[in-house]
Amino acid sequence: SYDTAVILKENLCSLPFSAIIIDEASEVKYITAQKTKAIHYIVNTLNVPRFLLSGTPSTTHVSGYYSLYELLGQGCSGAPTLFHFKQTYEEQAKFFVAELPDKRQAHIYADGLQRWLTKNYPVNSTLSYLDLGYSLAAQPNNPKQLKLLRTYFKQTGVKNLVNLANITSGLAYVLKKEEVLQELPPKTYIKRYIELTKEQKEAYDSLIDLNRAIINNTPFNFHNMNSPHCKLLQVANGFLMKENTTEYFKTQPKLQELLKIIEESGSQKIVLWSPLLKQIAQISEMLNKQQIEHITITGEVPATKRIELVNTFWNNSNCKVFLANPAAAGLGLNLQVAHLEIYMSNWYRPDIRMQSEDRLHRKGQSNAVTVIDIIAKNTLETKILNSLQKSINIENQILGVEACLSGEENS
Repeated sequence: SYDTAVILKENLCSLPFSAIIIDEASEVKYITAQKTKAIHYIVNTLNVPRFLLSGTPSTTHVSGYYSLYELLGQGCSGAPTLFHFKQTYEEQAKFFVAELPDKRQAHIYADGLQRWLTKNYPVNSTLSYLDLGYSLAAQPNNPKQLKLLRTYFKQTGVKNLVNLANITSGLAYVLKKEEVLQELPPKTYIKRYIELTKEQKEAYDSLIDLNRAIINNTPFNFHNMNSPHCKLLQVANGFLMKENTTEYFKTQPKLQELLKIIEESGSQKIVLWSPLLKQIAQISEMLNKQQIEHITITGEVPATKRIELVNTFWNNSNCKVFLANPAAAGLGLNLQVAHLEIYMSNWYRPDIRMQSEDRLHRKGQSNAVTVIDIIAKNTLETKILNSLQKSINIENQILGVEACLSGEENS
């Protein structure tokens, strides 16, 4: 495994390998990760033929391709360093981090500082920062100057896609799944939208009003569960995490929609995905109350136990629902016993989405697969899904294949 390679890299380099096959190569696309560094060290030290296999080479940042190219051979990326690769293929924007009067921090596009002052309002104010006479300064000398703490660059897009596609075509052989598995049944996408309750809407709008200065023009931040983006996603999914507690809203439209789908599905088994552990716990509790037998897999479930649970889902006719976090169970498992999967919510990483989808749509599946997204209308969820689609479109241009994640919309 990649984690083992970090520990055993010196031992591995002493063995007489004649080739190296790197499976699920998307696992080593982040060049600064310890496991990626270990694999680079091994392949460069042994200097034997190497092959990379991946069903989802998708990268959240285009710099991930640099790692994959360089694993095939030093210099294969066409760039002397990661810095030069980013300069060539990443569209970057400069951001300032400003300290607001209430000590929170806002991330602001460097070329839109004045526009930001015009569009944003301090908490409990009906006037904008500009109307109140605020300005931004690296070294403030009065209370009306917001302090600029630091600057950073962030990828906002990809450029020179044709060049990237040319590099890929010279290094890689791309096979679409349907070219290999011609008997594989089709896959249908359906979006089912729900309305937020009045209670949710008030909480959602309150979060936006309170954090507008941070949310506006700021890239998604899901690494910190207390970030405004995470809070908005939580409210859209029926709960809100506070310091030591989690508050659930009285009415749960997503759970109600899920129950409708379960009723419509009859006796067929269902795979249910959510990246939100609180939501998984809530769904599990609801299924128990409804006496719907299910199994649950999150990152806390040991690998050996996961196989046992998958076998239960396959072999127990009474076990109707496979409930899991796609980051934990979306790779390597075979779930073709079901042909309906539901995404209660989505994460921002396209590779996790694509891999989890394919747990059902793979060799051995005899039924057409239906993929349903339950989406809260007019919320961050639609932007996350659009972002996933955009990332997948970019990858497919680089690889020369068509996009997915489209589909019929059902309200």
